[in-house]
Amino acid sequence: MMYRVIIAEDEPLARQALIAAIQWEDHGMTIVAEATNGQEAWDAYRELNPDLIITDIRMPVVNGLELIERIRKHDRSTKIVVLSCLDEFDRVRKAFTLGISDYISKLTMTTDEMQHLLSRISQEMSLVPEVKKRPADSLEQLQVKENLLKDFMFRSRFTVQEFLLFAGDMGWRIHHTSPILLCLIEIDDYSKLLERYKDDYGLLTKMSVLNVLDELLNECAVGEVIYDNHNRYIVVFSSRRQQGDEQFHDELRDALERIRFAFADYFDATLSIGVSEVYTGYVNLRVMYRESRSALRRKFVLGAARTIGAQDDSEDELSREAERAFTEMMNGWHMAHPQLEQQLKASVHEFLRRNEWEQGPVIDFFQLLLQMPIHVLKLSREYAWDHFQHYSSRLRQANSLREACETFTEYTHRTLQLREVSPVWSREVMEAIRYMEREYREEVTLNKLSAHVKLSSNYLGAMFKKETGFSPIEYLIQYRIVKAKELIAETDHRTYEIAEQVGISDYSYFSRMFKKMVGVSPSEYRKMHRYNDRWSEADDEDQA
Repeated sequence: MMYRVIIAEDEPLARQALIAAIQWEDHGMTIVAEATNGQEAWDAYRELNPDLIITDIRMPVVNGLELIERIRKHDRSTKIVVLSCLDEFDRVRKAFTLGISDYISKLTMTTDEMQHLLSRISQEMSLVPEVKKRPADSLEQLQVKENLLKDFMFRSRFTVQEFLLFAGDMGWRIHHTSPILLCLIEIDDYSKLLERYKDDYGLLTKMSVLNVLDELLNECAVGEVIYDNHNRYIVVFSSRRQQGDEQFHDELRDALERIRFAFADYFDATLSIGVSEVYTGYVNLRVMYRESRSALRRKFVLGAARTIGAQDDSEDELSREAERAFTEMMNGWHMAHPQLEQQLKASVHEFLRRNEWEQGPVIDFFQLLLQMPIHVLKLSREYAWDHFQHYSSRLRQANSLREACETFTEYTHRTLQLREVSPVWSREVMEAIRYMEREYREEVTLNKLSAHVKLSSNYLGAMFKKETGFSPIEYLIQYRIVKAKELIAETDHRTYEIAEQVGISDYSYFSRMFKKMVGVSPSEYRKMHRYNDRWSEADDEDQA
């Protein structure tokens, strides 16, 4: 069954652009009516009983707010999304109090934003009987709180005064004049939790976690919770009364103990928690988020299932712990191939100088290291590929630096054993690989490669494919994408500039190949590694 959608927008071009930009069927939706004013939308609502209404606020005859009021007198279940302009603050605020599902700015709306919003609403509607363990309007409130806080913290769409008005309307349990502290709560081994509950989309898990956290905060502390990203939740605490930081931290410890116990009991899960410094006033929420995120990033080096404060473990101490883990890994190497051990250690020492201890850059580094034994030992991809893929997958799932180090050490030992039964690459193939890895920024063709190694194009192509499992061009593209990942994670260059820097002039092609090989778009990959560090939206060119 398709979900029925009504679009209410008095501007024909805006309405048609919205309709044409979205593949509605992909979200299980179909547009059953278009309305040019609130009265037409109201008549269509009564006749067609839609599941979702997307409405402008400022319309003739009957405006959007009047339309929402009429609908809410009849039911609370119809999803309503408001299209607004930035100068309509009072109207948007009123719409929230009437129980809308979401809102989006007409002037800044992108297709990706609409796709994401509709995907979420479609999932919510498909799971209505399961997620409604609390009243529907309460579930809507949780989503509204999330939108408001994220728009205030990350997008600066409201002033502090405007946000205070919203918070008052929503009945937030935060005393903004009291000490305030922000925690980021991250569920460890999140994929196992999703697998246990057979929750492919994560929506049921999200709502269950929000329910538990919201009830615990209501019982044991003054605070609010919203969903942040993937396996992470934002909890804002305020003190019950004016008091010193020490008493506030005592309250916080009690609350976090109860939360940890509840997650162990309900979900059989552990938590890693990053805690900000104590501030006064909502104006500091963005700084507090950044401090908590920075603290939480240290868990990959320091270990999971712990609470890490913003001032805990200085960068020097973090670097020492990381260096200790890498040093222990290298001390455990007793390789029968001195050249391989020497090159691996040189790469590790070079990485240590970069002081990048977040999970993304560390795992990316190990992924690059995985290729070195195959290259140095000249192993045939036909024999080594499954072995490589197995350990690549294990490294991506590593929850700590020490686990990654242990996994890689095991990989090197197994690879040396594999060498005894695996054919080696020919001199010509090795020379072609060295040429591509040296000249990847330039135009590299099969003819240039074959001339460089003094073989015919057809013969080199067949030999390369047999020995490595890839054609020369496939290998070159993979190498270029690896280098692009490094630049995206480590620089501020635009992704179209990075595409040119790695030798791919067609950005559209680069973006497609990146998503095919990495699983996410270039801008999504940058967000994964630098989430909210610069408080910016996705790169504009990724909308192309």
